[in-house]
Amino acid sequence: MDVMTGKVAELELWNDKPELEAALMYPARYVVESIWSKRGEPIVSASTDRLHNIAGTYVGKDDPIAIVRTQKSFAATEEVCSAFSNPHFVAGNTRGSHHLPLMPVKLNTPASVNYSIPIVSAAIFSMHNGIFTEPFDGFSTPDWDYIRNIAVERALAMRAQGFIHPATLVPEELEYNKGYEARMKKLSSKFKEKVKRVAKEEEQIARANPDN
Repeated sequence: MDVMTGKVAELELWNDKPELEAALMYPARYVVESIWSKRGEPIVSASTDRLHNIAGTYVGKDDPIAIVRTQKSFAATEEVCSAFSNPHFVAGNTRGSHHLPLMPVKLNTPASVNYSIPIVSAAIFSMHNGIFTEPFDGFSTPDWDYIRNIAVERALAMRAQGFIHPATLVPEELEYNKGYEARMKKLSSKFKEKVKRVAKEEEQIARANPDN
């Protein structure tokens, strides 16, 4: 899905692999909405629409969710969850305007006041006699504590970058971009052509030194 337009392209592996990879270089705009098997079985369904693109202005945070089928003819549960064992940088964080690593956490973990590091949790259900079992907390085992430490280290390193990109998002992706646009509009009014500025400086020097 192109989240800026809401349009969806159907790609097929492995024929369209280069195009898929090219799009996923920029997840701020292109994302995976769903995955289907060649037999027409749904495998992944994800919420992808951006609230501020729908409303035209900031109306709240995007809290995406994905449902993934595992086991049997699909990927193993551990194969799916291993995708989160290397905390990759995502858009989010304080005011939704920064890049920080995505930290896998236990279910019902509150957002941290340490710059609100982006978090993800995993509820794993099994099917028994057509009924879902109670969910297992996918990121609750001790090995994920190690991954969480990696995420925190990366987060502190990125925040040390301050407000300079790539710590912050590009202007088009800032959730509070109206304030940024107002500042840039004010700054834009101060820009002058360099040739005119140099000529004005020379004129001021001449006036200050009439004997030269």
